[in-house]
This record gives sequence, C-alpha cells and structure tokens, in this order.
Amino acid sequence: MVAVSAPAAFVGEAGVGGYAAAKAGVLRMVESLAREMAPFGGRANAILPGTIDTPANRVAMPDADPAKWARTEDVASVIHFLTTPAAAAVNGAAVRVPGPTL
Repeated sequence: MVAVSAPAAFVGEAGVGGYAAAKAGVLRMVESLAREMAPFGGRANAILPGTIDTPANRVAMPDADPAKWARTEDVASVIHFLTTPAAAAVNGAAVRVPGPTL
C-alpha cells in the first residue's frame, strides 16, 4: 500500500493546522499498517510530494515557479517503485518527492 501525505506532516505552518494534522495522521496510519501487515508479507509506505505541477496548481498559484514543483510522472514513478519487488525491503517509510532542486 502507498499512501499520499505531505511535508506538512513534519512541520506545521500557521493557517494549515488541520491539513498538517491530517497529513501527520496519514503517516501514523502507514506506520501502524506496516507493522500489522509485515507478518503476512504486506507493506505500507507513504510518499510526501511537494507541490505537484498540475493545471489546478498553476491556476491557484500563478506567481509561483512550477519548474520547482514535483512532476506528476515523478510522483507516479516513486509510487510504482514502492509497489514492486525491488522495494521489498521498504516498509513503513515516508518518502519525500520534493521536485527538482534549482
């Protein structure tokens, strides 16, 4: 299982307390599920993308630089990797997908 959280799970900012708490709750759920499913061969991980480059985000944040945002295909690639046998040793992780560092 791969859940989607956000960097806000680690650092609460003013004005987004509910969002930060919900994203932190996703991480605690993933940690619990990882421990519960491990004896049966199951895995649970979370990804924490930064702002994702989507049409809606471009409209909502017209003055931001989308070149710094995570590309949807990169987020999808990380999710895909976490579901493959190559990631069999990854369980209970919170994987950041921040986008390019410019």
